[in-house]
Amino acid sequence: MPTDWSSSNMMMRCLCLLIFSFQVLALPGIASLNQCPDVIFNDAFENNSSPSLGTGGGFPGDQNIAINIPKIGIRTYYLYVPDGYQASEAWPLLVLWHGQVVPGQADTEAQNIRNFWQQTAEANNIIILAQASSGAGGGWLPGTDSQILAAMIDDVQSLYNIENNRIYGWGFSAGAHVMHAIALNNTDFFAGYAASAGTLSNFAGTAVLEAAPRKIAAFVSVGTQDPLFSDAQAESLLFQQAGWVLGRNYWLDAFNGGHQLNNDLPEKAWQAICTATLLDE
Repeated sequence: MPTDWSSSNMMMRCLCLLIFSFQVLALPGIASLNQCPDVIFNDAFENNSSPSLGTGGGFPGDQNIAINIPKIGIRTYYLYVPDGYQASEAWPLLVLWHGQVVPGQADTEAQNIRNFWQQTAEANNIIILAQASSGAGGGWLPGTDSQILAAMIDDVQSLYNIENNRIYGWGFSAGAHVMHAIALNNTDFFAGYAASAGTLSNFAGTAVLEAAPRKIAAFVSVGTQDPLFSDAQAESLLFQQAGWVLGRNYWLDAFNGGHQLNNDLPEKAWQAICTATLLDE
């Protein structure tokens, strides 16, 4: 099962505030929210920024960073830092998990996924972190890989100024199956997440919805010809029955296609979840 990050030193305090049902035009105290056009501000301001204040990381562009993780060993993560980054302002962080690959290709696929999201990261001022799966067969080992992810995020927070109220996740296929579980089991850490061609039933289980203490923003994308489409439709109803609100903190993006990633996916997913912070209910 995914690591319970509530005991990690990366846990951020969640200050739950009431979100009004209308948009208020105001300048947020969380500076990075200026990049998200549809944000709704609490009491006219989202003013509880939690910057990591990290310094020393290379920028801009691609950064391949190796870290030594106790009891696991050396692992490399693949970062993209947009041109406009300055350490004086805290930026959102988006974690990317790829789908199942053939053995030995996980690191290559992690870099491919970083490239797939790069244009959206550059346009929206997001730092993106792509992780390679560690399974010998090219898949994810949820317990191990979530521990590796925790160490990688910790490292990014020390090297770059991350807005800790705005850390998000995304996964495709096998990576999306596990991302459902990681995000929904750690709603005090992730502001929101997106899952492409992944379902709850493949790993997380549906009980996680009722157990989640916060209705984390969730964007689910699936092709209408994908074998997982009917499962995603059924799970959409389960999200809503558990308290998620369609179009507010849950989105089902059904597109004409199969088990695939379309080029418009990153922008669609980001524009949905970017409004969410840990300060939301």
